[in-house]
Amino acid sequence: MNTIRYMNKYDHGSTLSIVPLLSEHEQEFATQYEQLYTGYVSPSINLNLLEHVHPPEEEWVEVRVLEHIPDQMDCGGILVNLDYNSTHYLPRAGTVEQLIRRAMLQQLDSEETS
Repeated sequence: MNTIRYMNKYDHGSTLSIVPLLSEHEQEFATQYEQLYTGYVSPSINLNLLEHVHPPEEEWVEVRVLEHIPDQMDCGGILVNLDYNSTHYLPRAGTVEQLIRRAMLQQLDSEETS
């Protein structure tokens, strides 16, 4: 059960994809888990449970651009030019979080802000 509960949806997508490999009890658990998860992810509520790998400690983060991004980016309602090696203080959610995961932005600690 713990394996199913802690399966990372980033890596595996739906837990239902592994159902044929599970025991009857595990299949029932996986199906119920998937139904609960689907109930939380609804287009009408603009809630994305997969947006953060870990719960964010801060809503805003300081980042350094590791790869030039030619177009202006909408980062939480703020239009920003993300030029190589520039630093910015931006809202973490959405675009910024995705760019950090893709290694196009580096989140800076307070000691790294020089």
